[in-house]
Amino acid sequence: MRAVRLSAPASDADVRRGAAFQPLLAGAVAALLFLVACALARGGFFSSADPGDVGRYHEFADRMLDGELPYRDFYMEYPPGAVPAFLAPTALGWLAGYNLAFKLTVALAGVALVATLVAVLARLGVHARGAAVAVAVVVATPVALGAVVLNRYDLWPALIVLLALLALLDGRASLGFGLLAVGCAVKAYPAVLLPVAGIHVLRTAGSRALARAALVFGIVLVLVAAPLALIAPGGFGYSVKTQLVRQLQLESLAASLLLVADKVGAYTASIVPGNPGSIDLSGTLPDALGVLTSLLLAAALAAVVVLYWRGREGAELLVLGFAASVTAFVTFSKVISPQFLVWIVPLVPLVAGRLRLALVGLLLAVLVTTQVEVVWEHPLRAGGWPVWVLLARNVLLVGLFAVLLLALHARRRPVSQAAA
Repeated sequence: MRAVRLSAPASDADVRRGAAFQPLLAGAVAALLFLVACALARGGFFSSADPGDVGRYHEFADRMLDGELPYRDFYMEYPPGAVPAFLAPTALGWLAGYNLAFKLTVALAGVALVATLVAVLARLGVHARGAAVAVAVVVATPVALGAVVLNRYDLWPALIVLLALLALLDGRASLGFGLLAVGCAVKAYPAVLLPVAGIHVLRTAGSRALARAALVFGIVLVLVAAPLALIAPGGFGYSVKTQLVRQLQLESLAASLLLVADKVGAYTASIVPGNPGSIDLSGTLPDALGVLTSLLLAAALAAVVVLYWRGREGAELLVLGFAASVTAFVTFSKVISPQFLVWIVPLVPLVAGRLRLALVGLLLAVLVTTQVEVVWEHPLRAGGWPVWVLLARNVLLVGLFAVLLLALHARRRPVSQAAA
C-alpha cells in the first residue's frame, strides 16, 4: 500500500471562515488563563476542598522513598506507569507540602496539554474562532469540573493521548503507538484507541508501518510496565483482578438508573463500600446490569470501529475516532469516577465544523453536573436529590456519544469506495 501523508483538512468550514490562527500567541495566553483557573477553582492551588486520593498518593510516595516497592510491599490499585506522578511532587518538597506540590505538577501537565492542543489545532488548520472555542474548554475545565482536576493525576494520561494524536496526524506512527503504550501504562483507557489508530496507520502508511508501530507499542509497554510486574507478579495480578471484578459503581449509567428507581419507590438500592475504595451497588440486579453495561461498552466501541472503517480517511476522521472511542469508554463503563471526564476534555472540542458548538455545550454541561455531584457526594450516597443530577449527567454523556457517532456516520465513504 502506498504511504499517504495527511494534509490539513482544507474542506473543513473552519478553514474558510474567520481570522488566521496564531499558535504561539494562543498557546501563551491559554496557558496563563489555565493557571489562573487553577488558582480560582474549587480544590485549586489555594483551596483544600476535596483532596481526593492525594493523601493516598503521598503514602505511596513515602513508602517508595523508604525503599518499598508497589505490588510487592504494599497494595497499589494503579498501573505501574502512575508511579512517576506520585513521586514527582516530592521533588518540590522545598517549595510546598505534598498536596500543593501535587497540584503544581498536575497543573504543569495541564499547561503542556494546552500547548499540545494548540499544536493539534494548528495542524488541523482550524481558524481563530474555532480554536478559541476548543482552547477555552480546556482552560475552563478546572473551574467547570472542580477539585478532581488538580487532585487526581488524570491530566497526565490525557496529555499523553493528545501527544499520540499529534504524532499520528504528523505521520509518525511508531511515535504515536509508543506514546499510546506509555498512556496505557499510566491509565488503561488509551487501549481503546488502538483499533482506530491501527486503521489510520494501515490506510495512510501501509501494513509494514502498522507492524512496526505495533512492535514499538509492545516494546514500550513492556519496558514501562514489566519491571514492577515481574518483581511482584502476585501483587500486580491481584491489583489487576480487583479492577476487573469490581461491582457496579455508584456513579455509572446503570447505577444512576437504579438509584432513580429507588428514589421513586420502584427498587431498593443496596449501597456498599467496594474495592478499591469505591462506593458500589450490590445485589443480583446490579451485578446483571454490570455485565450488560460491559456488553454495551463493547458494542459502542465496535460501532466506533465499524463507522471509522467505513469513513473517509483524514485528519478530521482520526480526531472523531479518538473522541468517540474515549467518550464511549467513559459513558458505558461500569465504573465512572468524576476524574474520568478529564480524558475527553481535550478531544471533543477538536471535532470540526458546525458540531463543535453543540459538542462543547454538551461537554460543559457534563462537567458542571459532575462537579455538583462531587460537591454533594454524601447526599448522593444517601440517595438524596443529587441522584437526579447524576442521572442528568449520564444522559448528557450518552447524548455526547450519540452526536459523535452520528458525526462518524456522516463521514462515511460512498458505497463504491467502501467496497473497493
